[in-house]
Order: sequence, then structure tokens, then C-alpha cells
Amino acid sequence: MRSLIAPTLLLNASLLLACGAAAPQAQSREVKLTLDGARFQDPAALEAYWAKIREVAASEGLEIKGAAQPFKIQRRSVAFIDTADGALRRAGYALRRRVQYDAGGALKAKAEYTLKRRGAALAEVIAAPLEAEGQAKTKIEEDVIWVEGAAQVVYSRSVKAKTKRRPPMTLMGFAALFPSLSQMALPPQTPLQIVRDRFIEEIKITPGTLRLKNGQRAPLSLSVWRLQGGGATPIIAEISFDHPLDTDAEASRASGLAFLKALYAASEGWRSVGETKTMRVYDAD
Repeated sequence: MRSLIAPTLLLNASLLLACGAAAPQAQSREVKLTLDGARFQDPAALEAYWAKIREVAASEGLEIKGAAQPFKIQRRSVAFIDTADGALRRAGYALRRRVQYDAGGALKAKAEYTLKRRGAALAEVIAAPLEAEGQAKTKIEEDVIWVEGAAQVVYSRSVKAKTKRRPPMTLMGFAALFPSLSQMALPPQTPLQIVRDRFIEEIKITPGTLRLKNGQRAPLSLSVWRLQGGGATPIIAEISFDHPLDTDAEASRASGLAFLKALYAASEGWRSVGETKTMRVYDAD
């Protein structure tokens, strides 16, 4: 695969390290466990799995503070955008569109677009070109998912753009939102499309906040994805929580990982191991 990391950025990162400058670090960590979507065809499963989460937290000596409305549903439409042959994904990028539903069930006019660069090496993720129109700040995060008995860690760096405009479905069209896309080794008029023509309806609850053993707060989210117009059976679900890495980061990592391991063990019959939500959209039949 051709590297899309700008050589000058790699050089700058190397110079910073050589001069003793502090290298950028992840600002937060998101911990995830994917679940079998079919288990959530009945909305009562949200309450059942939330009860399981609380049981596991209690067994681990962790406190959970429930939200005032733990089962309040948030709905949004999610789609991924790429070339027909997945060039963005092969280069380590994900381009995602999210649109909220209003109270009447109609899609709102403003969409949120996210361009994310993911990889196993933090230095490579940081060095890759990534910017959004009018902003230079990016979010650097550790992503942790439990796969076949072990935690896998990848790094991500992302930028967002919110707009009512519908960009032309070409590389140039989206480069207006994310100028770093213009650095890809593709013609500017390369067509983009909704990945596999899959529009996702996401149902999400934020039932409470986990307090890790060092006191760090980690808000919990439980999301369920189903294909719009594709029947009532969800295709995948996910429980996740995130916490900052600003103070006592190693203690936060250790406590969060122990909880993930215990939740995995308690989720026999619920879990869907070895795939992520993005993989489910790109790869699953």
C-alpha cells in the first residue's frame, strides 16, 4: 500500500523527538465491547444488559451513577463514505456522516462529518495529514476493543465538520471540508459513495457513568445499529465508555481494562467478538 503520510510531517515528528520535545499523546481512551445485534431486537434487552453492566461493576468494586433518564433514546443516521474500491479505508482513514433525527422522526438539516485516521503506531497516526476547514485542533484517542480473549489497542486522530451543505460526492468535494484529503494520491474528481449503500439507524442510550478505581469518571454508552429499510433486526450493538488520560493515566487504563475483561466474561451469549461497527458496514454480507 502506498503511504499517504506526508514526508515533511514525519520529518517534523522525528525532529521534535530528537530535540527532546514532548511528543503528542492520546488525550482520552475509549473502551468498547461489540455485542450481537440480534439480542437487541426487543427494546427490553437494553434494560437487561444495563442490569448486567451494573452487576459486573459491583463485582469489581466499581460505582455506577445512573442517569436521570437512563433509557432515553437518541436516534441518528450514520453512513460511511469512500471510493468504490475502499481507497480511504486502505489508507487508514474513515470518513463518516452522522445526522440527528428530530422529535418528529425527520432528519435534521445539519450533518456532522468526521474524518478519522487510525493505526497501531501513535507516531504514524499523529504524523498523517489531518485537518478540517477552519480548524487545526484534532482529537487523539486510544481505542480499545476486546477480541478473542485479549485487548487490542489502536490509536485514532479525528477532526469534525458540521454543515448543512451536502458536499459533492468526489474527493475534491470533501477536500473542501477536509483539506488533507487533497494530499491523497488520487485524482481530485475521484467519485465517492456511501459504503455498500448502507444507511444505518443508530439507537443510543447513555444510561450512566462508571467511576474507575482511581476516581476517574467514564460515561457509558450503549448503541444499537440497524440498516435503514433493512428490517427490524439490528446488525450489531456496542457498549463503550471513555475517560480522559490527563491525570493518573496508567491507573485509569488498568481499572478500565479490568472492567472490560470482567464484562466480556459475563457477556456470554451477548457478545460479538472480532468485528467493529465499521467492519460490519464494510465487510458483512
